[in-house]
Amino acid sequence: MTDPLLHMKALRAVMKRTGAGDEDIYRDLLACFNGTPYVRGGSTPDGCDCSGSVCTTLNILYRRNIDATADTLCKRYFTESDDRDTALCAVFFLNREGRAVHVAGRLGDDFYMNVSRAETAHAGTIRSYDELAALYPQFRMIFRSLRKGAWR
Repeated sequence: MTDPLLHMKALRAVMKRTGAGDEDIYRDLLACFNGTPYVRGGSTPDGCDCSGSVCTTLNILYRRNIDATADTLCKRYFTESDDRDTALCAVFFLNREGRAVHVAGRLGDDFYMNVSRAETAHAGTIRSYDELAALYPQFRMIFRSLRKGAWR
């Protein structure tokens, strides 16, 4: 199977059949972006940007077709949450005006899928929270969880 989106859809189907929860499927689908080249406006593991990786993951998980920027994701679809273990999560990077200019989906524990033009040599890369903070010191990082029912 050479089409990465078909691979992701097959992964979702297998995980659903085996009883995996949405949180586990979200994390495994995000991992499909490891090594993905940064392409502004892209939305596949062949090339995408930060919000493309999160939107595509959610679109495959919930069989939708929503495209949103990091700022729209932050303001419309994600909300504050303390429960990082059982939620579909992301970390957003806010500029001085409070606008989300970057997003990295949470893979679990303290790790995130970072698809960023700042990492052109590494492409989509799994990063810890501390590594992300060091890469983007000019931004305020906020943790958010997907709002219940927001993507459905």
